[in-house]
Amino acid sequence: MRVVPPSRDLLEDEVDAIVCGAFEDVRPLRGMAGLIDWDTAGLLSRAIKRNLWHGERGDSLLFPGRPRLRFHWLVLVGLGQARALSSEEIANVLGEYDRAVIGLGAQTALVELPGRGCNQVSYALARATLSQFTLSSRALWTLVDGDGASLQSEG
Repeated sequence: MRVVPPSRDLLEDEVDAIVCGAFEDVRPLRGMAGLIDWDTAGLLSRAIKRNLWHGERGDSLLFPGRPRLRFHWLVLVGLGQARALSSEEIANVLGEYDRAVIGLGAQTALVELPGRGCNQVSYALARATLSQFTLSSRALWTLVDGDGASLQSEG
């Protein structure tokens, strides 16, 4: 697993899946969701305007990336209200991320730490929660975070 800062360059990486979350009460979209929305000329914003996705907990949306984009799948997960994201919810979201990666059969995944896209959760809390979480997928995760600390291992 490696940790990298968010940047549009990440969208040039060939990965099987990009998994990120967004809050229902934070607009415009931030973090990886915001970068992807910008890079796709508002694809995610249009889905929100059409009421296809609201950002509530348990709300997720799957977008195909290929052939236009370099990734196969984008999974957008609802994080609920920004002020309500707790360490317990972070663990639940990580479980959703892991199940999505498994369900897609992804070998590589670009994953944004929940709540970090708009600094709603501290890096220390997000990493501590991740270290307690047992990833069941065998995919190589690349974590996206503003701190961009570098760490490698397979999850």
